[in-house]
Amino acid sequence: MNTTTYHNCDFILEVKAQSIGNWLPIATAPKDGTNILICGGYHGCEYSPCEFHNVDFTGVAFAFWCDDDKCFKDECGNSPFYYHPDWWMPLPQPPKEIK
Repeated sequence: MNTTTYHNCDFILEVKAQSIGNWLPIATAPKDGTNILICGGYHGCEYSPCEFHNVDFTGVAFAFWCDDDKCFKDECGNSPFYYHPDWWMPLPQPPKEIK
């Protein structure tokens, strides 16, 4: 499990700049624990008080395949959120200089 998290605003802007036209079908996504960006499809939350299921996923998330739960998650086994996206792309390189 790769739990690297990115919290840098410059990095998010870089993701937006690089993401135009680079989305790939989810069937081609790695299922080896590699962090990727996902979008489309549906998602849900398995636990109260936020319980919801199979809601359209209109955002972008950092996630990886969780073999235990057979879905994409942002934290394998411990996260109540699951994703069944339509599209994915590799993470871009982080900015060279963080301000």
